[in-house]
Amino acid sequence: MTETDIDTIVGRTDREMREAKKRLAAYHSQAASLRNLTEKLNNALKWSEGIVFEGQSFDEQHITMGKKVSFIDSEFHNLNASYLRSLGENVRKEMADIARLGRELRSLRGEDA
Repeated sequence: MTETDIDTIVGRTDREMREAKKRLAAYHSQAASLRNLTEKLNNALKWSEGIVFEGQSFDEQHITMGKKVSFIDSEFHNLNASYLRSLGENVRKEMADIARLGRELRSLRGEDA
């Protein structure tokens, strides 16, 4: 294999690594959004009389403790087992791909693994 061939492969592998890291960051961002939602829900459930969904009538005199916590239905779109299972699988796949690509890059560059 020529130096040009190796440089081409290194460039392609490096690009694949950057793309995998971007996908992983996007999955982590999705997980953070879900974490924020579940924290909000956890706090709301401490005094569940304050839970209100968009368009729902609400009389504040019924709040004895805590405060009104508003939600919209679409916030819960991804809060299900199928989505969470897929999210975990995708994160693990990207992490494995990043590790594999890192090994390939080190090998191509002649670095110790």
